[in-house]
Amino acid sequence: MLYTASILLKKFVRDILIVVVVTALAVSFVVYYTNIHPEKLTDERNPSTLKMDYENVNFTSATDALALKGWFVPVAAAGSSEPRPTIIVTHGLGLSKAHALDWSYYLHDEYNLFLFDFRGHGASEGTVTTFGSRETRDVLGAIEYVKSRDDADPTRIGIVGYSMGATTAIMTAQVTADIQAIVADSPYASLQQELERLYEKYGIIKKPMAWLTGLWSRALLQVNPVDVAPAESVKFTTAPMLLMAPEDNDQRSADSAREIYYNALVDDIELWTVEGDHLALFASHREEYMRRVTDFLDTHLE
Repeated sequence: MLYTASILLKKFVRDILIVVVVTALAVSFVVYYTNIHPEKLTDERNPSTLKMDYENVNFTSATDALALKGWFVPVAAAGSSEPRPTIIVTHGLGLSKAHALDWSYYLHDEYNLFLFDFRGHGASEGTVTTFGSRETRDVLGAIEYVKSRDDADPTRIGIVGYSMGATTAIMTAQVTADIQAIVADSPYASLQQELERLYEKYGIIKKPMAWLTGLWSRALLQVNPVDVAPAESVKFTTAPMLLMAPEDNDQRSADSAREIYYNALVDDIELWTVEGDHLALFASHREEYMRRVTDFLDTHLE
C-alpha cells in the first residue's frame, strides 16, 4: 500500500511539474509574441498639418536593407542656403513619425528635421520590433541619408529620441561617430530589466519568466535582451547627451535614466528628472522641456 501511494505521489508531482513548465512556456511565448508585435497607434498627420514644408523620403536600413519611410523637413530659418545641422527624430514603441511631430516641431525653426518610421512601424517595411537591437540599423540608414543631402551638414547631426527611440539612439552612438548630440527622453536602461518589470506581479519567479521570454527572443529572433542595454552602450560613446525622465510613481523612467547617467564616461552629459507621468514629460513641462532641448542642441550643433 505504501509503495503504491509513493508511486502515485511521484506521478502527481511529475504531472504538476509538467503543467507548470508548459504553462510558463506558453505564458512567456504569449508575452514575447505580443511585445514584438505591438499595437500600432495610427496618426494621419504630416508636417504640412503644422504648416511645415517637407519631402517624402525612401531610404534603407544599414546591413539588412529594409525599406524605410521618412520625412525631411528643411529648416525654416531665413538665410539657410548653407548646409544646416539636422536633427534625426526617433519615435517610441508602437508609435510613428507622425507622433514624433508632437515633441519635435519647435526645432524646425533652427534645424533640419528628419523623422522616420522604425521597422515594423508606420509605413516602413518589417513585421517585428526588436526594441532597439536591429533598430540601430534604421538609425544608421537615416544618418547615411542625411549625410547624402547637400542642404545638411554631415558634421552636425543630432538625435532626439523618445522611449525606444531614445534607447536606440544611445546604442547607435556606440557604433558611429557621426552623432554629435543626443537628447534621450525616457530611455530604458536594459531590455532585461523591462522584461522583469513585465512579470513584477509574479514575485519570486519574475526572473525565470523573464529569462524564458528572452529564450524565445534568442531562439526565434537571435536577439538577446541582455545585449539591448543603453546603460552598457553609454560606456562606449563620446557623444554629448541630455537625459530626461519623469519622476513618476514607480520610478521606472527616472531610475533607468539615472543608471545610464552614472554609467556614462563622457564628461558632457546632463540629467533632468522632474515630477511627471511616464512618457508624458513634454506634455506636462512643455516650456522647460523646449528650453532645455534647444539650449543643449544649440551648444553642441550651432
